Amino acid sequence: MRCEMQTPQRNRFVFDYPPEYGGPRPLTEQISHLVWRFGLSPIQALAYVERGLPQLPPGAEGWFAVPSVDGLAVRIFPEVADPVERYRRAVRHAFRVLGATQEFNNQSAESQVIPGLCRAERSAQALALIAQEQPGDILIVAAQIGRLHRGLAAREIEFNAWEYGLGTFEAAVIILTHPQRLVRLEELDLDCPGDTCARMPDGQPSNVPVFSHSGSGIVCSSNWRGSCCDRTGQATGFLPGGTKLDP
Repeated sequence: MRCEMQTPQRNRFVFDYPPEYGGPRPLTEQISHLVWRFGLSPIQALAYVERGLPQLPPGAEGWFAVPSVDGLAVRIFPEVADPVERYRRAVRHAFRVLGATQEFNNQSAESQVIPGLCRAERSAQALALIAQEQPGDILIVAAQIGRLHRGLAAREIEFNAWEYGLGTFEAAVIILTHPQRLVRLEELDLDCPGDTCARMPDGQPSNVPVFSHSGSGIVCSSNWRGSCCDRTGQATGFLPGGTKLDP
């Protein structure tokens, strides 16, 4: 855990995206990368893009392509029906793919998946709605990856009506398709408020996963949900078209 609780007087906005990161790559490039790395079909995602994207929701910095967890499950681990276990398997697979492309260290667990990892209910609801609108292996999501909620603890976020937290899976995939997002130690890290995970050693679900750069490679660890830090930003997604989530 890299962050400690900060006093309100401390400047929380010292850290930002690295200058190498120029924003979301073209969606066709992102989709092609996911097809290559995960063996997914691009047909429906490309058709969704070609029909014309909705207006970018307020708060989002752009569009990102991420695999559908269920689509990935059908292709790679079809025997798993439990949604919690499906999600953990998807995260584990994303970690393997990420580790094959760059230096990656999961500090969270020997089992290669974060202990007690679960989707937050709000995020599960949002991604289910997106999947209903976008059947297929790859989803196109509106998101921001830290800057909007930098310096905040996960529990401090005041989501707007169409906003939800991104999870470990989405974050790992975005880092895979945007390797310039995390490149050095002194930059804005990426918290995943769309998930909860266990705090060690008591096992209580009071932490959130966080991705950072150690100076030599990507690291996945976890922060307490109440930990605010000037070097972390909370990554969130947004439903397009004015669709609102349950409070």
